Amino acid sequence: MYNPIRTNWFYSYVDVPNLDSITTELIKLSEDVVHLKRRTNPFYVNVSAEDGIDACPTLKCYLQECGILTKLNRFLFSSNQVTSSVIHVDSYDPAYTQCSLNFALKHCENSYTAFYKTNLTTLIDSGKMGLHAPSNFAWTYAGAAEEIARVEVIRPMVVNTTILHRGITDNPFRSICGLRFIPELDEENLKQMGIKNPFTQE
Repeated sequence: MYNPIRTNWFYSYVDVPNLDSITTELIKLSEDVVHLKRRTNPFYVNVSAEDGIDACPTLKCYLQECGILTKLNRFLFSSNQVTSSVIHVDSYDPAYTQCSLNFALKHCENSYTAFYKTNLTTLIDSGKMGLHAPSNFAWTYAGAAEEIARVEVIRPMVVNTTILHRGITDNPFRSICGLRFIPELDEENLKQMGIKNPFTQE
């Protein structure tokens, strides 16, 4: 069943030090990943923390200082035009993917993440297509959901990925990176990252 959590919280901005250096590292990693053809579906590329973190020393230091480096599980790169993408959740089971620390990499001006509500309790489950749990996204049609919030993707932010959402952009070169964590980020982690009121839309 579609079972979003923290339904009154969509995202929280994060002030990340040395952001230019981190962005440069992530862009370079995303370019290397494309050459390695580690694409897991037509829209996204997953890279394990083990395979990617040493290419991002500034990011590694930041995550260490926040006390969340050992939780980092994977990098998720989205580098294509996604305006026509379906309204989705990243994993049908919110135990797998609750939060994403998102970085805007390239051409993100006038690019948005929109969040939606629906009366549906059942979505279209990609797990039936044989995808493993962390990529077990599920979706619905635009006519079955109503937009309830929108944020421009120009600053680092922690996003609630259990709520239906989609990227909106007209730029085919837009590129973002989401960091995924296991175990999930908790309230204390978000406070260590400088978020004063975790999991609240303030």
